Amino acid sequence: MPSQREVLFSRLQWLMFLRVALATFLLGAALLLQLREPQGLLTPHRLSLYGLIATTYLLSLFYVYLLKVFEDLEALAYLQIGADILLETVLVYLTGLEESVFASIYNLSIITGSTLLYQRGGLTAAFMSSFLYGGLLNLRYFGVVPLGGGETLPPVGSEIYYTLLVNMSAFFLVAFLSSYLAEQVRLSQRELEETQSDLSELTAIHEHILQCLQSGLITTDLEGRITFANRAAEEILNLDGEQLVGRPLEQIFPQLGPAKLRATDAKNLPYTERRKSMDYRRRDGEQIHLGFSLSSLYRSDGTPMGTIVHFQDLTQTITLEEQLRRVDRLATVGEMAARLAHEIRNPLASLSGSIQLLREELALEGSNRRLMDIVLRETQRLNGLLTDFLLFARPEKLQLEEMDLSRMLNEVLELIMERKRGDRPVEVKARIQPQLNILADPKKMRQTIWNLLNNALEAMPDGGRLGVRARWGEGHGRRPISEDSRWVLLEVEDTGEGISPEDLKHIFDPFFTTKEKGTGLGLSVVHRCIEDLGGKIFVRSRKGRGTCFTLWIPSIPPKEKRQGGTAPPGGSS
Repeated sequence: MPSQREVLFSRLQWLMFLRVALATFLLGAALLLQLREPQGLLTPHRLSLYGLIATTYLLSLFYVYLLKVFEDLEALAYLQIGADILLETVLVYLTGLEESVFASIYNLSIITGSTLLYQRGGLTAAFMSSFLYGGLLNLRYFGVVPLGGGETLPPVGSEIYYTLLVNMSAFFLVAFLSSYLAEQVRLSQRELEETQSDLSELTAIHEHILQCLQSGLITTDLEGRITFANRAAEEILNLDGEQLVGRPLEQIFPQLGPAKLRATDAKNLPYTERRKSMDYRRRDGEQIHLGFSLSSLYRSDGTPMGTIVHFQDLTQTITLEEQLRRVDRLATVGEMAARLAHEIRNPLASLSGSIQLLREELALEGSNRRLMDIVLRETQRLNGLLTDFLLFARPEKLQLEEMDLSRMLNEVLELIMERKRGDRPVEVKARIQPQLNILADPKKMRQTIWNLLNNALEAMPDGGRLGVRARWGEGHGRRPISEDSRWVLLEVEDTGEGISPEDLKHIFDPFFTTKEKGTGLGLSVVHRCIEDLGGKIFVRSRKGRGTCFTLWIPSIPPKEKRQGGTAPPGGSS
């Protein structure tokens, strides 16, 4: 919408044009009269009229110049209105004063003032017109000025004051009416601007909402041609807006027949026709699956104007559903495998026991003894594999009880070092803060610690350094939960071979292993145990630089704290 200055500038241009047109009309009328009375062509009265018209032309040229260089357009408007009223007063004087037919020409300036400057301009013009016209009549009444033709006989007093009263009343009446209409026009324009602004804002919001939808939205006219497509529709279909708008929808979705799209009321379509799914091949060749619905689009008066097509890309949803079904099938297979492993474990135990008895009773030597040892070793390995598998596939319900993690760590560390050290030069650096009380299943926690330490030692076949650190986790290291909770931080670090980035992503997957004789279930059992306790486990490793497992285990307060004492300070021990 144009500004107030632009409106005033345009109206001043129109005022100058109308002023020139009026002067030209008067000049033409004067020349026409002169043609009918050629003997009076250069009378003083007519020469004055010619001078008035010429002055009007010169002033118009001057106004054009001021309009280009003058910044205060309101002051320029008052200047032009005042000059026009002066010229109109001269015209009235030249044409008979109280008997002039041009006395009503003042109303043009009054209307102009109301149009340009509203009520203030109209009343100012009415006051100036009344002052000049009334003053001129009074000077005429007292014989100070003669008529344009030179007559000095004063008019009758009652007549001149009656004329003055009628004209001044007309001036102010015109001022009030014209200014009122001008104010109403201005208010209407302001309301229109506000309405258009609100409409523009509402349209922008509406457009933004449609563009922000994650679902595709397309509208068509009654002939089935696309009139709008949001950004999601372009992305899902891999088409630009120019490639969609204006095209028949059946060219985009051949599965939608034209009869459905040209229906004046989509709600009359069967439900199975309004909500469907279909396959769609994008421009890049990718096959996706769409779910869509049809509904009617109405005007404000309730008449139909087209159809709305709302659709979503269901490809990922369908893929997830298939994965869930596959997981369900795998869970069933896993349950069967767990039962089968349990059934195999019993005769395997009998078999292992029988072989051990035979080994003790038979005097085997040489290769026979080595073969018997292999049988026993592989039987134990198979039994360990079945044990780990059952622990992972069919975990027992947690038997939670209060336990001292510090004491268990020291016990398992001493036991495993006696069994696994061998001839390897392994340096153990243990920093275990005492009295790390946790609520856990002692059996599973012992298995977890054993698996972590065992993996660390096996990662250092030529020896190295084993670091075991345990402390309260408040205010230290990586925080997986809020600061209001209390955690025990356990770290097991080795200087072994490390884990490659490719393998690091799969170390907790069941049966994933890089060892020749590994089962691939040790770390899976560790992960399952920590997750069941509500803890977190993190791994950082670099190939050839070693590995560090960090466990965050939810704890319980130490006895001193529960009895009103002071809890051990968080920090490294």
